[in-house]
Amino acid sequence: MIEKTCSKCGVARPLAGGYRAKSAKDGYRNDCKACVAARAKVWYRADKDHVVERVKKWAEANPERHTANRERWRDSGGKSRSNRKNHLKRTFGIGEAEFDEMIARQGGVCALRLHQPRGFGNLEISLDMREAFFGEVAGK
Repeated sequence: MIEKTCSKCGVARPLAGGYRAKSAKDGYRNDCKACVAARAKVWYRADKDHVVERVKKWAEANPERHTANRERWRDSGGKSRSNRKNHLKRTFGIGEAEFDEMIARQGGVCALRLHQPRGFGNLEISLDMREAFFGEVAGK
């Protein structure tokens, strides 16, 4: 397996751990995907208003494409996953990994109603359960 060392963090990663670049000798950028993502996050937070304004302008200039993108995202299940993730974080202060861990500890069933989940995110979380598993509840 061919590896490349990231010029930012110095970690050697497989070539698949970096983005492609036609101008590079080996066809890959010198920085890894994690470093690119971290830099993009810093850039976005530093100039969030400009980015949001640019996205709004594009959506207004391309209403058909914007609608098609939103429908494709909704139909792929991305919207429901995002809603569930946001609900867990906002209401209980946990992420999906913590939720999965809690369900695994409960033997894969809802501890309140003792039933198997029917698809994505049908289980309930009480604040008492959250406190018992993870300590302090967000928002208390």
